[in-house]
Amino acid sequence: MRPIYIFFFIILGSSIKADESPKIPTQLKGEIKKIAPGILELGGIQLDTKQYEIHFPAKINQRQNLIEYAIVHKDGKTHESLLQTEISPYQLQILLLLAKAQKFKEALPEFDAEGHETPPLTPRPKHRIRIFVQDLREKENLSVPLGDWIINVDNGNPMQAEPWMYTGSRLYEGRFLAEEDGDIVAVYLNPVALFNSWIPGNNNDESWIPNPQKVPPVDTPVKVTLKFPK
Repeated sequence: MRPIYIFFFIILGSSIKADESPKIPTQLKGEIKKIAPGILELGGIQLDTKQYEIHFPAKINQRQNLIEYAIVHKDGKTHESLLQTEISPYQLQILLLLAKAQKFKEALPEFDAEGHETPPLTPRPKHRIRIFVQDLREKENLSVPLGDWIINVDNGNPMQAEPWMYTGSRLYEGRFLAEEDGDIVAVYLNPVALFNSWIPGNNNDESWIPNPQKVPPVDTPVKVTLKFPK
């Protein structure tokens, strides 16, 4: 297939504050390849436009400590993340935009009168993203919800079904912050991450740990699948 080359400026994430002068947007130089009918690839990330899915590789980063993230870039906050990956958050955002994923646009995080972080409004179904993980050590291993690999510190229960929302990170002075910080999927509210948890416990950075009964050994290769509403 002939690759599709893209060299363009694109504005991503939340807008810059009104009292700031506009900055030059991040410039993307990349190559999107059509590798099969309805399937595009960019930087090791695949978008299936027929199934409304995105796939990318990752690996187990840790199995026992408190976590604030489910997935980060390998050069990001790996000390507090379940998984790490080599893919670019910026390139992932490009494919999400091409897929017309619907971003949750409320302010994130929010604060109460005493300055404590409070959970955002419950996202509508169109803003929710289902995230699955597959242990690649055996071909027979099935994909399971990412939340099954994360449990609550207090009661040992896994995250409830479909706890993720697409929040899209932010721009600052033309820089896409998820790319700079490597934040992809956060369990503790973070406006820089591409995806956040919207369920109770998302405003407490001591709520979640890896599920030792289900998380594979450190460095196990994993396939991550994002499924978004049609």
